[in-house]
Amino acid sequence: MSVVKVCDACQAFLRGSWTEIDKPPNIARYFPIRYKHHYTAESFQLALDLGCVVCLRLWASFRRGDISFPKRKEQVTYTGPTTFCPTMGDTLFFESPDHMHRARIQLIPWAGEDEFERPDISVSANTGDGIALDFLVSQYRQCLMQHRGCLQSARSHGFLPTRLIDVGCDGDNFIRLCQREELATERGYVVLSHCWGNHRPFTLTTSNAASLRARFPVTLLPKTFRDAIVVTRKFQHRYLWIDSLCIIQDDVDDWRTESAAMRDVYGSAAFCIAATAAEDSSTGLFVDRDLTNRTPVKVRLTPETSRQPNHNMLGNDYSLGVDWVSSHQVIDGATLNQRAWVILHFAREVLYWECGSSFSNETHRAGLFRSDIVNYQPEGVLGLKKFLGQHKQLQLYSPFGHITHAGSQAHALDVEELYYRWCKFREFYTSCRLTNGDDTLAALHGIAQDVAEALQNEMVAGLWKNHLLLELCWHVSSIDSYRPRPSKQYPSWSWISSTHRVHGLYRYATGAYFLGDSPHHMAIIERILADDKEFSDSGRASLLLRSRLIHTSFRYNSEPYADTVLCDTTDELLRCAVVVHPDDPASADNIDVEVDCCLLILRYHPDPHPPGFHNRCSEAEGLVVVPCEDIIRGYRRIGYWRIMRSGFQETFERADILDAYKREVEQIIELV
Repeated sequence: MSVVKVCDACQAFLRGSWTEIDKPPNIARYFPIRYKHHYTAESFQLALDLGCVVCLRLWASFRRGDISFPKRKEQVTYTGPTTFCPTMGDTLFFESPDHMHRARIQLIPWAGEDEFERPDISVSANTGDGIALDFLVSQYRQCLMQHRGCLQSARSHGFLPTRLIDVGCDGDNFIRLCQREELATERGYVVLSHCWGNHRPFTLTTSNAASLRARFPVTLLPKTFRDAIVVTRKFQHRYLWIDSLCIIQDDVDDWRTESAAMRDVYGSAAFCIAATAAEDSSTGLFVDRDLTNRTPVKVRLTPETSRQPNHNMLGNDYSLGVDWVSSHQVIDGATLNQRAWVILHFAREVLYWECGSSFSNETHRAGLFRSDIVNYQPEGVLGLKKFLGQHKQLQLYSPFGHITHAGSQAHALDVEELYYRWCKFREFYTSCRLTNGDDTLAALHGIAQDVAEALQNEMVAGLWKNHLLLELCWHVSSIDSYRPRPSKQYPSWSWISSTHRVHGLYRYATGAYFLGDSPHHMAIIERILADDKEFSDSGRASLLLRSRLIHTSFRYNSEPYADTVLCDTTDELLRCAVVVHPDDPASADNIDVEVDCCLLILRYHPDPHPPGFHNRCSEAEGLVVVPCEDIIRGYRRIGYWRIMRSGFQETFERADILDAYKREVEQIIELV
């Protein structure tokens, strides 16, 4: 590799000559140690003029904004020094002069066991170039010829959607909409996963159905659709499925019928084109990209660098890259990428290939992680799909390959681990910005059915029946709304009714932070009143619970992320111990409003250690509910609460939720 230019500040960084930044004493303990990079903005500018390979890459990252927030368009201005913060051994975060953007630098050994993770192939200037698409074609052919598991686990190709678009051949300017009976069954089809965004795309309606079945010009379609046609033709496929063109949008009955078939539509496709980077249908799949950060640079670290805090790097040659795209940010951040099992991800920086046996991109063609590393489980949609893929492989190759409880079979996957993966996926999913709040449950249909089969469970209003008391204990973790409120009235106890990011206390199911024996269930579900249809879109469901209610009140906290506590209870110690998480986080309308409510205790986790143990810890959790005026003994959820007794805090040690619980009268309530 040719000699590269490196400025004095970056040379000092690579030598390990780091100068710590002084922080005000009152905030020092809240922030990690930071080091100076360029002392002034002028120094940074001189490094850019010199052509420093590190600073040029930092600037390219700052200029386009934080990779985690692609909608941010601020321009970087020089207002101060650049700094960096070390993390886990091979990653450092650099902060822009205006302190508004961060760039991630990764240092990976130039040669070694982890060489497969190092970008070693340059990319083209546009994601639609022949070189870029040829990468996807080669991965597709390799999957067809070599991935036995993918072929055997694929759903029957005998399924065909009700309608498909005949894209014709290269050079054809007209396409047509075909009915199932017109299709050549021996030919496969491709699906497009895209975000509608704020611009409603060209759609199929009852009024234009006849003209679309005749034929219509490609130019009528938005750019994302036109690009998808190019990709379909590149792979020599004839048929393409797009939701807005293959479902009659103004026919409610057709929409319900086709929505119920989404799992088969996506699962039976040859592959899915995911418009991962497109905010709406006008953006397109193919985008120009800045090549500055797409080419790795070889640098040498001196032994002094390895002696810096939090670093285990040895003095040797390293591949340096800035903001090498993190797969979980790209894939998990996309709304609808969980539907299919073979996906071509058209991301903003790099194209990704994903199938049951491989996950790679243009610069990591050998794989971003090896599929045979069972212990490596990315979180979010990648982690869930990878875990389900392993389950399918066990079903195919082992007579004992079904998911069971831990320890019952040597090769069985743990049902609790799968449930954990689902909960982590739900966290990512509820932070996706869906255009239509009514799509929240429908968009989950395909992957939820796969999870249901593996768990041998069924879903009620987005919650799993076999984990229902635990499932009720979700809580809101962000004051930001990520999707519109659904027009249907979903039950208050379902996370589907929330517009915020949702967390669940899944750790008690997995044992990751196990407190002892199984938690005591403090309420009994007598009956579930819901539609028979498992993934019903009606939204109607209620629960009959045998329980005891503790009457109290709470006041919303004016600090958005601060704890909300009770302000009225007969037990002063209990008031200090209970923390409330409102379902509608604090806003201007809620501040200083006192709410009369009841605590519904669902689960109690006793500490297994004997009295006097140095770190005894018990927990209880449940729902905050208020009466419904129009339903006798009816209540609706308005929040979640929890209490922890810790040996480190005497007040919590003496406060016992069970005392308040036992004083109340048992009754049956309807939770709506």
